[in-house]
Amino acid sequence: MRTGILVLIASLAAGGAGFWAGRRTLPPPVAVAPPLPVIPARTISTNARNPGVPNRAAALAKRDLEAEMRQILLIPVSRRWLKITELARSILPSEALAAFQLADRILPPMLREPFRGQVVESWAEQDPQGVLKYGATLKNRGERQMAYRAAVHEWGRRDAPAAIAWLETLDAADRHGLMPMLMSGWADIDPKAALARLEQLPPGQRREARQAVWQALADSDPEHAAKLAFAGEGGGGRYGGDSGLGAVLQSWMGRDPKAAVNWLRELPEGGPKHRALRDGAQQIAWQDPKNALELMELMPKGNDRQNVLANVLTAYANRNPEEARALLARFTDPVDRGAAEAALAQGLANSDPVAAAELLKSTKTRPDRVWAYQNVGVEYAQRDPQAALTWAQSLPPGPARDQALAGTLAGWVESDPQAAAAQVLQLPPGQARNQAVAGMVQRWAAQDPDAALGWLKQLPGDVLRRDVLQNLVWQMGEIDPKHVAEFFSGLPPSESQRGMVSDLAGRWADLDSDAAVAWARQLPEGRLRDAAMERVSHQWAQQDPEAVGAYARELPPGQSRDQIFSTLADRWSATDPRKAAEYALSLPVEPSRTDMLRSILGNWAGQDPAAAVQFLDRLPADVGRDNLMEQFTTRWAAMDSAGALAWAQGLPEGTGRAAAVASALGAWAGQAPLPAAEFVAHMAPGEEQEKAAGAIMSAYVQADPQAAAKWITGFPEGPLRQNAQNILISQWAREDPAATATWLNGLGDGASRESAISQFVGQMSNQEPEVAWTWAAALTDDNQRENQMENAARIWLRNDPTKARSAIAASGLSPEAIARLLGP
Repeated sequence: MRTGILVLIASLAAGGAGFWAGRRTLPPPVAVAPPLPVIPARTISTNARNPGVPNRAAALAKRDLEAEMRQILLIPVSRRWLKITELARSILPSEALAAFQLADRILPPMLREPFRGQVVESWAEQDPQGVLKYGATLKNRGERQMAYRAAVHEWGRRDAPAAIAWLETLDAADRHGLMPMLMSGWADIDPKAALARLEQLPPGQRREARQAVWQALADSDPEHAAKLAFAGEGGGGRYGGDSGLGAVLQSWMGRDPKAAVNWLRELPEGGPKHRALRDGAQQIAWQDPKNALELMELMPKGNDRQNVLANVLTAYANRNPEEARALLARFTDPVDRGAAEAALAQGLANSDPVAAAELLKSTKTRPDRVWAYQNVGVEYAQRDPQAALTWAQSLPPGPARDQALAGTLAGWVESDPQAAAAQVLQLPPGQARNQAVAGMVQRWAAQDPDAALGWLKQLPGDVLRRDVLQNLVWQMGEIDPKHVAEFFSGLPPSESQRGMVSDLAGRWADLDSDAAVAWARQLPEGRLRDAAMERVSHQWAQQDPEAVGAYARELPPGQSRDQIFSTLADRWSATDPRKAAEYALSLPVEPSRTDMLRSILGNWAGQDPAAAVQFLDRLPADVGRDNLMEQFTTRWAAMDSAGALAWAQGLPEGTGRAAAVASALGAWAGQAPLPAAEFVAHMAPGEEQEKAAGAIMSAYVQADPQAAAKWITGFPEGPLRQNAQNILISQWAREDPAATATWLNGLGDGASRESAISQFVGQMSNQEPEVAWTWAAALTDDNQRENQMENAARIWLRNDPTKARSAIAASGLSPEAIARLLGP
């Protein structure tokens, strides 16, 4: 199986816009691979991805690639992604560089970056060594790293042991970025061998690589892969569903949906099972909506269930609209019914926007789920703008009508921008009109930026222009940033303009850092230039940290300089921490120098703790070593918790040592929470033990909440116990509210019980408002009880208004509170 390498590359890149704007850095090319390795060849048919073309090179020679790129710009924005992907996958390695040059000249950034990513992925499949050589020529470190990752992924498929041996010659920071890609390639070919090797990797590398290995293992042993993913990092999704279980279930259900669904049914009840159901249903909603719907039925009510329902109904509507309509009869709950109707309309929008619009006329859905109205408006207006406008205006006032109007005008502008522009100004002034103008101008600018921005400049009212420009800046990928930059020339300076110039600089630097830096530096001296330079420094510091350092040194003390120092510390220490630290030491003695050193030493400890310790030991007394300990120890302990803890315990007693010990134990607990908790239990009472207990609590709760809860009850009354309880409840109640409630019932009266109940109510209000309401009534403080009951009641009223209103009326709340909740 070939895993989704672009998705994996993008998930491993740290920050940035698009596949090629990652903000983690690699050293200069000569430091990565001197000389570049020889990668064994693998026979790949150049026609395999293009069946029916006898000679792909000859076919390409007869076509006009520039014309094809320009043709893509003429189709609606929503349909460009598929076309640009098809075009990229047709490019041969020998044509890649020429294709990149054309893309730089023709395509807007939002299309250019994925196009380059797709071409490099295809190129790496056929010639990974060529991609390594190409990467070595790139000035931008983010682009270079992405090229190396694509090449290393393919190398892992061809000769994983040789690739691993090569990676071992690199420093820790580089291995951290490349090893997961190598492992994912290896897992495509031999998942069991990759799985065995996975356990030998350091924890940081193992966490990032395991998902790809599990997904590959799912091809041969899906149940084993699912068990690993469920029990792996986060126990089925500790960090928001990042365990990889969804991808494993997608593969399993594609071949044996009955077995996969039965396995999910048998999971123990609780938060991990609910997240597993959510991940599985979301992953298969489009390929297998029937089984996705079955999984959804096993989920508790709430946002996750409604999101799954929306995806399933949209998928059904795309496949079989009549069957999707028939499914509506299954949903009698008003909230579910509204979500289902909106999703069905969304699914019908492309094929039958008239039917979709008619369905939405009678749909009652929550204000935060009215996205379907905009999408239907766009599709309807592209076919018949006047009819779409009549439909949108016929809807009752409210968020749904606003979204329908915005979508209609955005769709209309693609066929007749002047008519759409005239119509949008007939809307009544307000936030709804501003949103409609913003959506319309965004699509207009993608086709004709000069005309769109020229019209915008003539609009009355600074507020309207500001709102539209802010939206446009964040959608920069569809147009050349120079057009927006030119728009600001001649405008009077203002606070809102400063914020927009900053946003523009940041987005532009993500797309073309050299051009953005040049533009920012030529701005007039003052707050506007400071704001722009702060933002472009993120990318500039990756390319030329010494130049950024020279620029920052000449700035006057203040927030702008401190922000650039902070960015410089983070970026420079990733490539040359010693030089970055020496630069920081050369600055005047002030808090900004300490902040820089703290960041640099933390990053350095994650790469080479021995060298970082030597540097730390030689720091002058005026630096303030205690202030540097916590972050330094945390980063070191993430790689070597035992070494970091031993070093921290050898420090002189004081605040610095307590913070360092707590940081080391917190990192240890992330890897082995039970031994870490045992260690803390045997520490001498005092500041160090209190700090250490707080540091390990989150990891201990994740590993064994029952044991953590029992441990907490042994703490004396006071802030330490209350803080520990808050951590316990905020995590445990999400996973297993019933067990949490049982533990709460066993607590004795006192301040800690009152605090624990309050925390539990706050956690459950969104998740299970009826449960939250019941527990809020148990609070003894009158003000706290009434406030918490009101908070829970407001959410309960949205989910189950009939039952909630009855409970509120009989609750014994004050007449004022009941009136606030139930209204006149």
